[in-house]
Amino acid sequence: MGSQVSQPVIVEQVRPGLYCCRWRMAESVRDFRCYANAFKLRGRRPNSYSITATWIEKKYTVIVEASRESVQKSSQPETAKLFSIGEDELDTDATLSAREEKRRDLPQSVWISYGGGQNQILPELAPGVWRTNDFHFNTSLGQRSLPYRVMTGRPWAGCGLTFRLWMDFQTTSRGERTALRHFSDAFNNQSYCDVQFELGSETIGAHVAVLSARSSVFSAMFHNDMQESNTRRVVISDIEPPIFKQLLHYMYAGKAPDLQLLADEMAQPLLLAADKYDVQDLKDECQALMRSRLTVDNAFDILVWAHYHSVTRLAEAALTLVAECDEETCAAQSDLEEMNKVCPELCNLIANKRTLMNNPSLCL
Repeated sequence: MGSQVSQPVIVEQVRPGLYCCRWRMAESVRDFRCYANAFKLRGRRPNSYSITATWIEKKYTVIVEASRESVQKSSQPETAKLFSIGEDELDTDATLSAREEKRRDLPQSVWISYGGGQNQILPELAPGVWRTNDFHFNTSLGQRSLPYRVMTGRPWAGCGLTFRLWMDFQTTSRGERTALRHFSDAFNNQSYCDVQFELGSETIGAHVAVLSARSSVFSAMFHNDMQESNTRRVVISDIEPPIFKQLLHYMYAGKAPDLQLLADEMAQPLLLAADKYDVQDLKDECQALMRSRLTVDNAFDILVWAHYHSVTRLAEAALTLVAECDEETCAAQSDLEEMNKVCPELCNLIANKRTLMNNPSLCL
């Protein structure tokens, strides 16, 4: 069984606690059936991880393993748990402490995608070991040569394979979660509100001190000589009520409850709302979520949207994915000729990116 270790794992911290680890398998290695390499996460303990991807019966077995010192803390498997605000009061202090001790240094969730395909969760078999035996390829990438690649046992033929491994560390203490819950309760119960937002036929209250601390826009609105500082009533006419409510929830709790569940419908308008009111952490989170959900099916449309709204990192990620696709696959998503008339600079960016990817020496 051949292996490829020449292509390094490129690690990027997308936001605090969320890492994207990317590597590429080159077509030139004709006989490889296994990719094995190691990488480090700067600033984390343990910071060393290994990745193995083995091609067996037209699918990959993927194993991610933390360095040995992390798994010596516990020999019993434990399912990763994502904490939510208000959940931990059901646990005893001893149970909570034991769980946090086992989990504090390890990712709470790990998932992987190939070639811009859908994300696939890697279940945790034991502390520090994540594995899937059923990782399939995204057949929409390079469809013209897919039958040949599968029949010959060379899934990489005709294109380079770009894998993306996502590792999310949900690191907050119990005291932090309790404080966030109390702030959230004040908003959810509409207690002691001193400003009202008119959302069409609905009115919702909030607290000037919290909003001013979280947003420079609200701070200026409520502390300068503006109408809202006197009336304490704000009419919201350019943001849909569900989106604005998620914005307010995030400002109190650091979490938009429906963002993950309704990512496709909510991420874009919520990012724009966060940008308007200068809630940078929410803007970054929406952008990171959209980047993690990029596929060959949506990359072109997201590239157009991100380019238009100057969402730089998202646009660059979408541009890279579009450039990795063969031209027919990407052209099926939108009319490139029509786009060339409306936005020629975007088409030029795609062409230039493909040129640089196909000729790395030009970057030197």
